[in-house]
Formats: sequence, structure tokens, C-alpha cells
Amino acid sequence: MTSPLSVQGAGAGAAPGALVAANGQQSSDQVQMISRRFVFGVRQDVKDGLHYMDDSTCVWAAGKSIVVYNTQLGTQKFVACTESCEAITAMAVSSNRRNLAVAESGESPCICIYAYDPQGGSTKFRRKRVLQVPGDIGSREYVSLCFSLDGRYLVSQGGFPDWSVVYWNVEKSKALVTTSVVDKGASSQDRRLISQCSISPKDQNLVCVSGNGIFKFFRFSEGQLKPAPGGMKGDPMNYLAHLWLPPEDRMIVSTDNGDLLLIENGEYKYPLPLSPSDGLSIDALIAHSKGFVCGGDMGLVTIFERSEDKELYRKMRTLKVEAERRDADGLASNEESAKVLAFSLTPPPSEEYLGLLTSNKQLYTLNLSNADFTKADERVCEAVCQPFHAGPVTGLDVCIRKPLIATCGKDRKIMLWNYQTNAVECAKTFATEILSVAIHPSGLHLLVGFPDKLRFMNLYGDDIREFKNFGIRSCSECRFSNGGQYFAAMHSTIIHVYFTYTCELIGHLRGHNGKVKNIQFVAPDDTRLVSVGNDGAVHEFSLTDFHKVNDHVIKAITYNAVAADANTIWAAGNDRKLRQFERAHLQQQMEYDMSNAALQCLAISSRMKLLIGGCEDGSVRVFNTFMGEKAVQDKDAAKERLDITIENHTAHTGAVTRIALTFDESLIATVGDDGVMTLWDVVAPHRPPKKDFEFTHEILIDKRDLEDRTKAILDLQAQVQELKQRMEHQQIKRERKHEEQMSKLEVEFKEEKARQMSQLDKLLADKNEQAIKFTEHRSEMEDRHRLDLTKIDQDYSAKILALKEQETKLKSAIDEQRSDFETEMRARQDAAGDAAMRESDEHRRQLRALDDNYSGLLDKKGSEEERASELQKLIESETDVEIIGLKENYEKRRKEQEEEMAALQATNSSQLSKENLSKADLDAKKADIAEKLKQQASLDMQIEGFKRDIDALNNELKERSETILDKDKRIYDLKKKNQELEKFKFVLDYKIRELKSQIDPRDEEIRQARSKYGEMEGEAERYLHNNEALVLQIRGLKLKIDGQVKELENLGGKLQTADEFQSRLWTELSDLHDEKNPRRLKDMVKVLYTKHTSTTTTVAPPGATKTLGSRTPEDAQREYNRERDYLERTVSGLKRKLVKDSETNRSDRTRIIGENVVLIKEINELRREVKTLNASRKNLDVTALAASAEQESKRELDIQRAEMVRLRGRIEQLERQLHAVGRPVSIATPALV
Repeated sequence: MTSPLSVQGAGAGAAPGALVAANGQQSSDQVQMISRRFVFGVRQDVKDGLHYMDDSTCVWAAGKSIVVYNTQLGTQKFVACTESCEAITAMAVSSNRRNLAVAESGESPCICIYAYDPQGGSTKFRRKRVLQVPGDIGSREYVSLCFSLDGRYLVSQGGFPDWSVVYWNVEKSKALVTTSVVDKGASSQDRRLISQCSISPKDQNLVCVSGNGIFKFFRFSEGQLKPAPGGMKGDPMNYLAHLWLPPEDRMIVSTDNGDLLLIENGEYKYPLPLSPSDGLSIDALIAHSKGFVCGGDMGLVTIFERSEDKELYRKMRTLKVEAERRDADGLASNEESAKVLAFSLTPPPSEEYLGLLTSNKQLYTLNLSNADFTKADERVCEAVCQPFHAGPVTGLDVCIRKPLIATCGKDRKIMLWNYQTNAVECAKTFATEILSVAIHPSGLHLLVGFPDKLRFMNLYGDDIREFKNFGIRSCSECRFSNGGQYFAAMHSTIIHVYFTYTCELIGHLRGHNGKVKNIQFVAPDDTRLVSVGNDGAVHEFSLTDFHKVNDHVIKAITYNAVAADANTIWAAGNDRKLRQFERAHLQQQMEYDMSNAALQCLAISSRMKLLIGGCEDGSVRVFNTFMGEKAVQDKDAAKERLDITIENHTAHTGAVTRIALTFDESLIATVGDDGVMTLWDVVAPHRPPKKDFEFTHEILIDKRDLEDRTKAILDLQAQVQELKQRMEHQQIKRERKHEEQMSKLEVEFKEEKARQMSQLDKLLADKNEQAIKFTEHRSEMEDRHRLDLTKIDQDYSAKILALKEQETKLKSAIDEQRSDFETEMRARQDAAGDAAMRESDEHRRQLRALDDNYSGLLDKKGSEEERASELQKLIESETDVEIIGLKENYEKRRKEQEEEMAALQATNSSQLSKENLSKADLDAKKADIAEKLKQQASLDMQIEGFKRDIDALNNELKERSETILDKDKRIYDLKKKNQELEKFKFVLDYKIRELKSQIDPRDEEIRQARSKYGEMEGEAERYLHNNEALVLQIRGLKLKIDGQVKELENLGGKLQTADEFQSRLWTELSDLHDEKNPRRLKDMVKVLYTKHTSTTTTVAPPGATKTLGSRTPEDAQREYNRERDYLERTVSGLKRKLVKDSETNRSDRTRIIGENVVLIKEINELRREVKTLNASRKNLDVTALAASAEQESKRELDIQRAEMVRLRGRIEQLERQLHAVGRPVSIATPALV
């Protein structure tokens, strides 16, 4: 038996740093049964859980292993963790991409350092050393890691509750210092208090730690980590990430509200002006050569670049990481955006790809060099490897005729994987959680269990569509038979069996007292089905008569999984034991203790005699079933404790939920609560030769889709043909047009060539003339230059002679002064000698005076000599300066002449170009002159028109002047009339007062009519309320009808129950009829009597049975018909009453509205008459008004009285109508005036 510690890829079982290759090669001499091939999934809660080691290799954590993925070849290799590893919590890579640090949690957390060799072939990673603190760091995990710039030192941040930071010397594998980040005495229950630790790229002794309300610097000195100055100011915030920017000695710190804070030299400055600050957290930061990238909530990724302005960094682009999916209706939509947790860049200088790790367990890559960020609709992010499940995987099944694996999970997604190409064939997301999935052996159908129903679905290429659903709720286990003709689904304690091709229920399998946990069709004929449940029972059912064949019950346990072959059944329970049963009588033969983990799922290989199980601790175990069968035959061995475990592989971090074996038993697939699916190759040495099995390539397609696609193809072909004809026609037209253009261009070219040749000849003649002139001018300039040079040489020689004469004179003067000085010195020395001989004292005094004088003379001599030398130097320098100046002037004049010659040449060329330009300008001016002439002609025509307009305006002016005179005369006449009208003002005021006295009664009548109109409106509202009450009564009657219909349905259900009871009773009596043995017949009758008369039975009591039996279906039908007739008559009567009331209400309302309209019209006519009277008062002719004012007013009064009488008669008529219908009259009829 192979120990779990000696198996490659088995977590702690691999040698230190062993690399588990995808091709299944062994790392030791032990025989291996299975080897990991490919992993689909990632562990998202690992700090910095994604890293690019080079341009084509990236690593991430999946389960308890590190996945090494080649992005170019699409292959994977695996690095196993240590034996004590519980989970991977953090990762870090050195700046030179040669060392990878992996933090493992456990009782004694450790950090593994792996050396990366790009040229290492199949073993690119080698475990270099393991870093572990000798004592206790006060935590079970490390939450963050970071290398120094040179890779010699490493800082690690411990977790809850002590939050200790450890500073490591990587080369010596030694912890230099350990200290707690939180203050002594402070306690916090926040398990995410610290989020990141890092080492400064400029100073490897400076450490930064950030977290929720914590941002501190520590400096390593004298063997201790001491707090360093600097940090944040103001109120503490939740600092999620920080980033060092080495060239400027700056730091960027992100917070949970979207702020990016700037730190310079350890001191807080200010938030970046372009930071998002939108309330969305920023959880990840990474630096690149031009700036940095930040990402966080809602999948937002923002790219910043350095700028020279005061903002320091400018925002280049913000994009959203999102994945397209198809919902249950087949429409494309976007998944809920996840949070970006980690970044990784390919090594410099390329920095071509940016990797992203999101909180929904997905890996994306962004091509920074080729992506066009200006297009908002372009999907610039692509999945690394393949899309993964975002939550625990709950269902798994393998197809036979196609290389497909179907999975479902709590992320509401179904995914189909091709295990040959390691790619996702199809993925679809649904609105509700998915509990189970099974794929048909043909690969054309799916069986999916939802909380509300079981759905039978068809696979149409890249889409999944529902075909039929069944009313089975919370189906957590469903399975197709090996041949595909049946499928079974569990519903609580019952297993429903259907015929696949008609979806017809063919039987129920009963016998479990608890929920069914696992079912399996027994190969090869699918006539038997094995199931286990929460009741501790193992049942074997026959699918020919749908009865239980054998069972075995242990009530103290709950079974999780079952597997069966031709002779043996294997069952695993929650008591961490594996039990072996004989299929013939379902008796337990052996029991194997798993000790440290319970098996959650099983798969059996009949040909290789292997049993593969998934455990609750995430491990995959391989058992030897041959040894178990052999132990049953050997009774002595059966008495001993036997271990049939061959090997143990650590695959998942959570429990292994499902396991499946392909039809040819060459591949194993496992899924777990961590959302990871792992593929294993069966590499057992005794495996049979691989069968030549060819997979099918057929797919289903809906007839409507096929017709639509055929129609689209035909339409496209017609369009292509039409486009071809159109393009050919256009090509012919273009060719003809091009030929015409070519002939025209050839003629134009010949004309232009002739014109250009004539211009060229003219220009050559002009050039020759200018060359002759230039030659003459050049000779003149050279003669002039030669004369000037000779003159300058003569002047220079004369100046040199004069300077030399001046120098000779100065030297002779100096010699004369020197001789005079020496003569004077000798005379004074003689006088001094005579004086010394006379008196010694006087001699000493004079000697001293002479010495002083001598020293002064020496000083004077030195100064004179210095003056002479300075004067000489000055003269020489002046002569040198003058000579240099002359040379410079000469050189300057020579350069000026050369420049003048170059300018003349440039002038010559410019003159030629100007001539060309002048010719072009001349042509343009000629065209302009022609255009001006046209404009002048049009202006002349406009001037003529304006002259005609002026004459017309003058005539109009004369006419208006005459009109003004007429108006003035009329105004004078009107003023006179106005004076006359003033005389009759008193008379008009009197008439107005009389008319007002007549209008007031009319207004009173109008108010009374309005009050009547209001009452009529109230009456109409009462009719509406009555109508609504009738509608409510109708609704109540409808509800009563619905209640009676439901009651009838309940009665029908009771009748059906009674019929079922009667059929069961007849079936049991028929069984008694076939029995020939009287004794056995008596016993069976007793059992039947006990069953139907016992108080514990679920069948109705005998009295109820008799009542049900005496009531015939015809009586129930007659009762139903009688109730239905009564309800129909009631409804028809209510409808007739409703129609009658509605008609009455509508007619009354129409009549009242018509009367109101008539009254309103009459009121408006009266108002118009009043306005007419008021207006006529102003327009009355003075003479006519004086004669007939009194007569007109009397006539108006008579008309108004007659109108009032007519209105009163109308009102009385309306009141009589109201009395006729029984309505009260609230307003009394006013008396006649």
C-alpha cells in the first residue's frame, strides 16, 4: 500500500518543491494510480493571488496547490503545499521574478520560498526554503507578504488576533524581528484589521503597514522594528491598499470610499485631484513604468499616468471588467460586476499584459500595448485559461458519446467543459439556484434540478433550452441510466423514474424514511438502481416491477454516497466509515475506518478494481476494491483491520461535493465547495489498453432556427449575387470613366508639357543672363575685396611701426630714469660716508634714515619697474587686441561677402519662384477680374432696381403726405363731435343706471340656475356611487363562484383518493385470490385485515371508506351539475339587473347633462347680450341716441322680461320632470316681475 505522503501531487505527500506535471510523471519510485491533469478554478481570497513570472507564465492558487499556467501552450503544472497546510493565504514575487513566496495557514503558519527557473523544463519551480517562526506569532495565518527590492529580505503580516509583523532574512531563513502592529492593550475583533504590508524600494529597512484605521511606518534598526515618523493626519479611514512609486519617493494609498491619497517622504499631502472618490472601494494598486493602475468595487479599473502639471497624475482611462452571459430566456446580459482584488504585470520592460483577480473567482488579462481604450464598447479584457464557477459546485456528470463534462453551481450557472481541449463549450446562467445536473449519454439532453421544478433541456450548439418540466421540487439528485433510456430523480423520500424519449413517468421507488442522498443505476443492463439516504438505509430496486429487492438499514448514521458494480455495493456515511455490501442479499461484509474525514462522493472503476472517493477535507482517495473482495473470501483477513487505501491526493480546500468517471475509465473529474473542478488522468499500471472510441459530432438544432438560418443563407447568397452584379456593373462604368479621364489627362498633359517646356526655355535664358550678371558682380566684388585687403595690410603695418617706435621711446625713458637714480644713489652714499666720519650718532641716525629712504626707493624702483612692465604689457595687449580686431573685421567682412553671395544665390532662386508665383497670381487675378466684372454687372442691375424702388418710395411718400392731411382734417371733425357727445353724457349715465337696475334680477336668476345645476351634478355623482356598489356586489358573487369551484375540485380530489383506495384494495384481494396455500392465505388475510383496520395506517377509517364507497360518481356529477346551473342562473340574473341599472343611470345622466348644456348656452347668450348693450352705449350715434334712447330702453326691457318668462317656464318644466321621477325640488320658483 502506498502512503499518502509518497504520492505526487498529494499535498504534503510530495517532496519539498515537487512539481506535479500535467502529463502525470511521477516524482518518486512509488506506483501512482491517478495524476492531476488540469484545474479549472482559483482561490480568490489569497492576498496578491495572481502573478506573472514571465511573459508566458502566470501562477495562482487553486485548492492547496499553486497552478503554473503557460498562456501560449495552454498547459498546467502544479506545485504542492506542505503537509501541515490548511489553506494558502498570501503570495508575493520578487522584483526579478526569480523567487515566489507562498504563505500557508495552520497550527504553525509558514512561508515557502520557491525558486523559479524559466529554463527548468518540467520542473521550473523548486522549493528553496521554508520560513517559520520558532515560537508562536499569535495567529494561524499570514495575511500579506512583500519582498525587498533586492529579494534578500521579506516582510510578512500575521493575522488575527495579535497582528504581528515579521521581518525575515531570506538567504539565512531567519526571522530577524517580530513585533505587533496594534498597540498594547488594544483589542479588536475585526478579522480584516490589517490588509497589506510592504518594504520601501529605496530603503529596505523601512516597512509600511496599512489597514482599517491603521497606517504606520516601522524602521528596522539595531535588531528591532521601531515606529518611524510619518503617516496619516485627520480622522482614520479604512486603508485598503498602498503602493510605493520609487523614482519620486511617493506613495499612493487607497480607501474604501474611492479616495487616492498622496504620501511624500512619509508625510500625508493631499488626495489626488483625479481620484474617483465615488464611494466605491479601491482594493488593488500596481505600479507600471508610466504611472499606476487601481481597481476595486464594481469591477472598475482606472489607469493613471504621470504628468508634469500640478495634478501629478492624469486619468487615462476607466474600464469595467465584466463577462457576458446568457440568461434563462436566451438574451445576452451582464453578470453582476465583481470586485477587483489583485493585479499582476508581465515583467518590464514590456509590461504588455495586466492580470486581474476578481472576487467572483475569475481571472482576466488586459493587453495594455494593443488595446484600443478609445472605444467604449470594445471588450478589452479576456479570461485567463477559461471562465470558472463563481461559487460552490453542486452538480457534475460526464457524457459518453461526447467528451463533455456538465457542472452546475450555486452561482446559478451551467457549464459544459470539453476535457480533450480543456475549454468551455457552453455556459448559461439562470435566474434561480441549480441543485443538480445530469447529461444524457448522447450529449444532446440535460436534466437540471431547480428548487421549484425539474427541467428536461436540450443542447442546441452553444445554447441550452427547456423542453419539458416536471413538478419535482428541490431535486438535489438526478441521473440518466447508463444506456440513456431512463432517468431518475429524487423527491424527498421517493425516487421517480421516467422514460427518457417520451418523458413519461413509469414508476415510483419507495422505501426510504429519510431524504434520498445518492442514487446510481447498476451497469450494464440498467435493470437495478441503488440508493442511500439520511435514514441510514441502502436500498436496491428493480426497474422491471419497481419493487424493492434488498435493503440494509443502520439508523444511527446518514449515508452520503453509494457505488455499485456487478457483485458489490460500497456505501460511505457521516460516521467516517466505508462499508462493503454483498449485492445478492445486501449484507454488510466489511467496514473500513476513514478516521480523519468522511467520504462525500464515490465513483467505481469495475475493470481496474478501483474505488475513488471525495472527502470532506478536500482530499481525493483511491481504494483497492480487489483487496476488499479478497478479504471477504479470506475469513482470517476479514477479522483483522484492513486498509484498502492506495493513495491520498489533496485537491480542494472545501469538501469534495461530486466525483465522476468517464466511460472508458481514463479520466476522473472532481468538484468541490471551493468552486474548483479538477481533472485527473488514471495512470494505474494495471489499467487495460485504451479502447479506440470515436466521439460523435452531432448536435441538436431547432427546426425554426434551421429554417431561419437557411433563409438567412439564401438571403445572403442573393445579396452576394446582387452585389457581384452591381460591382461588375460599377467596374465597367469605372473603367469607361477611367478611360475617358485618361484620354483627357493625356491631352492636358501634352498641353501642359508644351507650356512647361516653353517656360523652362524662358527660365534657362533668364538663368544664363543672371549667371552672366552674377559672374560680373563677383569679379567686381573680388577686385574690391583685394583692394580693401591691401589697404588693411598697409594700415596694419603702419600701426605696427608706430607702436614699435613708441616702445623704443619708452625703453630709452626707462634707461634714463634708471641712470639718474643710480647717480643720485652714489651722491647720497658719499655724503652719508662723510657725515658718518664726523659723528657716529648722526651717522647712525642718517644711516637709518638712508636705510629707510633706500627701502622706499627700492619700493619705488619696484613700483616703477612694475609700472613699466605693466605699461609694456598694456601696449603689447593693445597692439594684440587691435591686430585681433583687424583680423576679426577682415574675417567678418569676408563672411559677410560670402553670405551676400549666398543671399544673391538664394535671391536668384527666390526670383525664379517668385516669377512662377507671379504667373500663378496673374492667372488668379485674371480670373478674379472676370469674376469682378460679373459682380459689377450684377451690381449695376441691382442699382437700376434700387433706383426704381426709390422712385416708387417717393411716390408713396407723396401719397402718405396727402393721407396725413386728410387724417388731420378728420381728427378736427372728430374733436368737434366729441364735444357734442360730452353734452349727452348725463343722459347716457341715467340710462346706464336704469339698465343696471334691470340686470340685477337677471343675475339672481342666473345664480339660481347654477345652484340647480350643482344639485343635478350631485345627483349624477350619487348614480355613480350606486353603480360602483353594484360592481362590488358582482365581484363578491364572482368570488363566491370561485370558492364553490374550488370546493368542487376538493370533492373531486376526495373522490379520486377513494378510487385509488378501492383500486389498491382490489389489487391486494387479487393477490389473495392467486394464493393456493390455505394457511398462507389465512396469514395474508390477517395481515390485510390488520393493515386496513389498524389505527396507525394512513388509509381513511372504515366508516369513511363505507361512505365513500356508497356515493357513486353519477351522484357527484348530478350534484355538480345542479350547483353549476344554480350559479349560472344567479350570474345571468345579476348581469341583467346590472345592464338595466346601467341603462337607467346612463339615460338619466345623459338627460341631465343635456339640460345643463341648454342652461349654460342660455346663460352665455344673456352675457353676450349684456356685453352688446355695454358696447352699443359707446358706439351710439349722438343724433340717433338723443331721439330714440328712451324707446330703445323700453324695447330692451320688454325683450328681457319675455326672456325671463321663458326661462321660468323652462324651470317649471324641469321641476315637473323631477317630481315625475320622485326627486325633491330644493329651490322655490321665483315670482314673476
